[in-house]
Amino acid sequence: MLGLKGTFIVLGILIAVPFIIWFGRSLFQPPIFLSSSQLTKVIAVNKLSAIEYPYEGVADYTDGFYYERFPVHMHYKATVTVSFNPADVQWKIDNEKKIITPILPEFTHSEPVVDDHITYLEDGSIGIDPKKAFNYCKEDAIKEITDKVDLNNMAVENAHAMIEGLTYNLVKSGGYKIVWPEDMKHDEQKPAETTGDKNAA
Repeated sequence: MLGLKGTFIVLGILIAVPFIIWFGRSLFQPPIFLSSSQLTKVIAVNKLSAIEYPYEGVADYTDGFYYERFPVHMHYKATVTVSFNPADVQWKIDNEKKIITPILPEFTHSEPVVDDHITYLEDGSIGIDPKKAFNYCKEDAIKEITDKVDLNNMAVENAHAMIEGLTYNLVKSGGYKIVWPEDMKHDEQKPAETTGDKNAA
């Protein structure tokens, strides 16, 4: 018989053994390094739509002598898609600091897709050519969205979230973190701003 003291010693050894094995494996396990090809495979699809922007507007139908003098206003709905090719994302990997910096490619803007249902806001729309009405709405959407909406800025934010979500498990398993170029520039500017404040004081 081991006795009470001997039993506790055996139990202690049994409990400690798994921890010793786990620690030994962790200690001698080679470090995990991620590659650009691994990250690209994780986000590999034909295209990633960074944003689908819905827009409502009112365009003027001015085709022909009559409508030039008395334009008909047309209410329409349109959608613009901003996408990018994930295969074109570049990766800067610092294996020492465990930092991954993705660099986004240029975005592709689709032409506005105008809804088939166009509402004419005045009477006298009987002589309107539906195809020309559609083109007027499309031209109006292109101009208005370009002038008033910063689609690229919205697309960048969405692309960041998409890439971080798709690569999360791989990045976490390797002990890395993603730092975007914009964040690095912001961090680099902080000391200069602080110095300027001190000098001003």
